[in-house]
Amino acid sequence: MRQVLFGLLALIFCCQLATSQFYGVANLTPTGLGASYNVSGYVSFYQATAGGTVDVTVNLTGNLQPRLFAIHVHTFGDLTFRDNGTSVASHYVGQGNTTHGCPEFQNDTRHEGDMGNFLATSTGIVGFKTLDLLTLSGNYSIIGRAVVLHMNQDNCTIPPTGGAGNYIAFGAIGIQNVSTSNAAVNNDSSITSAIAILYPTFLASNYCTSPSCYATVYLSQTSTGISFSAAVYGLTNSTPHGIHVHTFGDLSTPNNGLSVGGHWNPTGATHALPGTTPRHLGDLGNVQSFDGNGVGYYQASFSTDEVGTLSSIMGRGVVIHALNDKGNENGCDQAGGSGSRILWGVIGAQNPAVAGSVSVPAAVTINNTYIAMPCVPVPSSNPSASPMGGSGSMMKSWYSLLF
Repeated sequence: MRQVLFGLLALIFCCQLATSQFYGVANLTPTGLGASYNVSGYVSFYQATAGGTVDVTVNLTGNLQPRLFAIHVHTFGDLTFRDNGTSVASHYVGQGNTTHGCPEFQNDTRHEGDMGNFLATSTGIVGFKTLDLLTLSGNYSIIGRAVVLHMNQDNCTIPPTGGAGNYIAFGAIGIQNVSTSNAAVNNDSSITSAIAILYPTFLASNYCTSPSCYATVYLSQTSTGISFSAAVYGLTNSTPHGIHVHTFGDLSTPNNGLSVGGHWNPTGATHALPGTTPRHLGDLGNVQSFDGNGVGYYQASFSTDEVGTLSSIMGRGVVIHALNDKGNENGCDQAGGSGSRILWGVIGAQNPAVAGSVSVPAAVTINNTYIAMPCVPVPSSNPSASPMGGSGSMMKSWYSLLF
C-alpha cells in the first residue's frame, strides 16, 4: 500500500510539473517590534515554469514612511518568536551565493532570498519585481520558508543583511489557492521537522478567549510517516475540536478561513476519522484531551499511507474547527460536520535552533479513540415514536452526544 501511495503522489507531482504553474503566498502580520507599523497584507510569488524566473508581488498596508523598506525570504517558516521574528533565522541562501546583495546591483552574488528594497508610501507598499534564483519547486523551493519586512532599507553591501534592521512583519510562505492547478512544493529532504502557529480567524470569537487563543502544531518526519503534536490555548470549552491539514497555506480570507481550501486529499478519498482507510490525507481527527486549565493536547503518529510525507504537506494549512469531527456518518459533509474554521496557520520549516515540542502534563492522558456519529439524527424505525419524544428518543440521544 505504501508503495502504491508513493507512486500515486509521485505521478501527481510529475504531472503537475509538466502541466502546472507554481504559486506561493505569505500573509504578513506584525512582530512585537513592528506593532506600531501595523502591517498587514501579502507577498505573492508566481513561476510559470520550473526553473524560470519568479514574479514577486507586494501588497501591504500599514503605518509606514514614504521610503524604501527591505523585504527578504528567510530560511525557516517558523513563527515561534512573535516578539522579534528571529525564529525565521537569516536570509535564505538556497541556490544563491553566500554573499549578501541586491538583485538590482549584485545579481550574480546574492542569497536566493535577497529581494532588495520596495518603495512605500505612508499607507503601505505596492510593488512588483521579476527575479531569478527564487524557485517554488525542488530542493531549493521557498515554500515553507518565510517573508520578512525589515525596518530599514537594504544597503545591498553590508553583510549579512545589508543593514536592514529589525523584523517588523513576517509570514510563512504557503501554497496559494488559485483557480488553476498549483504545483508548488518543497522537496528539500534536509527538512525533517515543521511547525504551524495557528491564530484565530474572525469566526473564533464564540469559541476562543481572545486574544489568548492560539495553537502550536509540531510535525516530524519519521521512518514510517509523520508524527504530530499540538497544544491549543484559550478555547472557551473543553470539548473536541476537529483538526485537519488543508490543501493550501493561503491565509487571505480571515473572515471565514475558506482560502485554505478543503482537506488535503490528493487521492480523491472520502472523509473519515483516523482508523479508517482510505480517507483524506489531511484527516487527523480531533483535539479532545484537555487539562484542568482548558488547554487542549493532541499527539498522534500516522503512516505515509495515511498522511503522505512531510514534503508533500509543507506549505499547506492546518485548521482547528469549532466542533468535533464526526467522521462519515449520516448527514456529514467532507469535514465531518466540524463546523467553522476558528484557528489556522501555515506549515513551515522548523528552525532547529529553537525546536520545541509539546509537553503533555502527567495528569493528561491523550485520547486517540474517535467515535463516528451522525451529523443528522437517524430517524427512528418505530413509526409511533416521536422524533422529539422522551429520554429514549433517537433525536435526544444524538443531541446529547453532539453537545
